[in-house]
Amino acid sequence: PAFFGKENPEPLGLFRILVGALIVINFLNDAPFIADYYSNDGFVSNAAIPDVLRDYRFSLLDYVGSPVAVYALYVLLLLSAFFLTIGFKTRIAAAVTFILVLSFQERNPMLLDSADTILRIMAFYLAVADSGAAYSADSVLNKLKDKQQQPFQQQRLIPKWQPLLIKFQTSVIYFFSGFAKAQGPLWANGTAAYYAVNNS
Repeated sequence: PAFFGKENPEPLGLFRILVGALIVINFLNDAPFIADYYSNDGFVSNAAIPDVLRDYRFSLLDYVGSPVAVYALYVLLLLSAFFLTIGFKTRIAAAVTFILVLSFQERNPMLLDSADTILRIMAFYLAVADSGAAYSADSVLNKLKDKQQQPFQQQRLIPKWQPLLIKFQTSVIYFFSGFAKAQGPLWANGTAAYYAVNNS
């Protein structure tokens, strides 16, 4: 029951809103540089990516190189992340968001840091979870439909394993990042924090 039971969907709904909003904000910050970062007219063309890297990554942007096509996928990413945030067609929006976030990040991995990786991982978990069960347009529409059929409908619950996977992944991330930071003097003596806050 601890893993296969049911639980309140509201925490996962709030988490979905947070992740979706962070994806929108993150990619809106890149808006002026999308062609420079991700198109063949930018800093790194598709031809410049070594073949050995292509075997271990996936990106829809490997198949399109023009700035117009890249911006079209960019707009689709922003729309799907917005729909994920408000919880409209949540499963589809989460899957499309994950594939497009993965595509943009893998097209030019030189821009990435660990926060980008976490956003991608969490987008995947939202795609496999029932993250639209609470605080979403989908839940409102379902309640309206259910009230017409069954006036006294109980609150919908979600499987416990879905949020547990996200909690487990988060704890693994914190454990290994803490372990890595404890291995050298940079974090212990404050040098790493100094470099981080002084990076223009």
